[in-house]
Amino acid sequence: MAEHATMTLEALENLFEQLKKGSIKRAELDKELDDLYFNEHAVEVVESPVLGVEPEVLRMGRIPASMNLIEGLFDEYPVYSLIPLGAGMPAARLTERGEKFLNAVVKQAEREAREDTYGLTVSEALRFGRSFEVVLRADHRVWGKGYPKRGKGQSAKSFNEDTDTFKRGRKLPISIRYFPVEPTNNSIAVFPLMAGSEMIRFIRVYKMLAAEILRRFDHKGQGRLPENLAGLKAAIKAGEGRKHANSIQLTDEFQIIEYYDNTTVVYALMDGKFKGILREWKHGMKANDETEGELPVTIFEGVLTGDRNPAKRWKSIYHDAREVVLHEDRLASRQATNVRINYYKSYFGLAEESNVEGGKGDVIEFEPGKMTILKGLKSFGPVNTETASKEAELLGAKLERMLERHLLPSVLMGVQGASDEPAWGTNLRIRQAERRYKKIANRFAAARVEVGRHVLLAVISIGERVWTIDEDDIEWSLTPDEAKKMLNRIRVKIEPKTIIDRNADVQAAQGQVELGLPRRVIFEDTLGYEQPVELMRERILEDLQFDPNSPLYLKTVEDIMREAGLLDEQEQAATPEDVQQAIAEIGPGGVQAILKMIGMGGNGTGGVPTDFVPGGGRLMLPQEQAKMKTGRRQGRQPRPQKAPRSVRATGG
Repeated sequence: MAEHATMTLEALENLFEQLKKGSIKRAELDKELDDLYFNEHAVEVVESPVLGVEPEVLRMGRIPASMNLIEGLFDEYPVYSLIPLGAGMPAARLTERGEKFLNAVVKQAEREAREDTYGLTVSEALRFGRSFEVVLRADHRVWGKGYPKRGKGQSAKSFNEDTDTFKRGRKLPISIRYFPVEPTNNSIAVFPLMAGSEMIRFIRVYKMLAAEILRRFDHKGQGRLPENLAGLKAAIKAGEGRKHANSIQLTDEFQIIEYYDNTTVVYALMDGKFKGILREWKHGMKANDETEGELPVTIFEGVLTGDRNPAKRWKSIYHDAREVVLHEDRLASRQATNVRINYYKSYFGLAEESNVEGGKGDVIEFEPGKMTILKGLKSFGPVNTETASKEAELLGAKLERMLERHLLPSVLMGVQGASDEPAWGTNLRIRQAERRYKKIANRFAAARVEVGRHVLLAVISIGERVWTIDEDDIEWSLTPDEAKKMLNRIRVKIEPKTIIDRNADVQAAQGQVELGLPRRVIFEDTLGYEQPVELMRERILEDLQFDPNSPLYLKTVEDIMREAGLLDEQEQAATPEDVQQAIAEIGPGGVQAILKMIGMGGNGTGGVPTDFVPGGGRLMLPQEQAKMKTGRRQGRQPRPQKAPRSVRATGG
């Protein structure tokens, strides 16, 4: 095979400009998806705005909160396996050792790099349609000084034992890195050169601190060219102690190009007068001396369109859902409804008895989330649904019906009464997207096979036994000859969770609520999204447009205090210890508002407003409340048991 020509700076710049020009449309789409993912967008709610709240307030935060359901279906880490290398116990032991080695290498590389390569690549492939990962042998100097030298007359077995003892416990001599697409963050960009469906070149462009450039490239070894850093080092030396803007500092950033092909890796500094090749070396990612090398970069692909145009080839879940998410996202709409009917109370006007609309004995019908104006109004407040009155019972029935139509289990499992438009739209969109999950999982599995293959090629290029340690602190090793036998026998199976599996998470969350676990744990860890009720409360408490003396503000604070256990029937004042204990359960805006109200964090005078009780009804006994909440039926169908309040409020 002909020797690969040395890469010149001009050739590298030319290739970069070609790839950048050909990827303009792709970059524009990536930026649009990036904005969709990271920024807030208003959502269309199911009903009319609530009294005193502007429609723009009903934002449910970032898009990941509503799209996290899909990403959560791929969160189980894939495991490597090998086709047996033959019959008999020796072959079985070698196969097992190869499997243990591959799984341990990937996990150790992630621990040392402090990143979850699988989680990052999957998330990005779902967001942008593609992601990238590179596997290479690390610097040989990674084993450090003191590598054993073979003594005169020392046997090969004895020398190998010395080297194995030295290498055990050292840093892994294999590097596994994730290359972020991130089109708007840190000016990072990746440019693959595709020949049909095969990637034959890869360029990554990013910023690097001058201090890191010197640390990585200002020494000899493995293709480094420290002489090309002379100009930068001189400028930094001259700038030491100077404060004017033109001096070069160690904290200044410079553009770096990282280039890969099937034989070579190149790092180049591309800024101004300091341009130059910093490192060029043969990565040796090939099975033997006769075969052609392999590109060490693996592409993870999301939704493929079959189009050869890079701008159209790679799609994503977000690409398909962006119009729905931006304008009428059903998940956010369902959550917004739950927030409204739980925390924006139904208001009514309190009138003189002789002037009450409808006269004595008539039941007044209140609408959820709205204000019912009565004649002879003299004051108003929220309707207390936990009173033994006809008005409260009628309103409670309406709220319960609204809730059950928007609960996540109802939406996903087709519960009676869950066929209204928001629930039906959510179900349909999830079911349609689920059809693609298996295909996406197969592509993810194929990419993980390539990563495992590159790990074995790295062992072959190192040329000696490599040791790794797994999460149970058990050591595993592999030789280059053993790695060659396993190259084409790697298998990875990725099974995405189903919607039924996700519904099991919802049931687990309901059990955690009953056990009294912290809500942040339930919603963020078990269900995987921020609590929308909490987000809405924080918005109310921190937004300057809400008057701290308004009924909405005061009622929000009261709800927070009551759920945090700061209110009880005997005493409506909390001790400092009670407040400190409750801080872990509520957000910073809630803490500030509560401290101010009870006079501990400002000039608050203390005191909490109480609910208005319609019709003069008495507060219901606990037994009566339980009967009211669970004893209703809808038509001829039995109604499911009402979910706990905190679960209803988040759609979980």
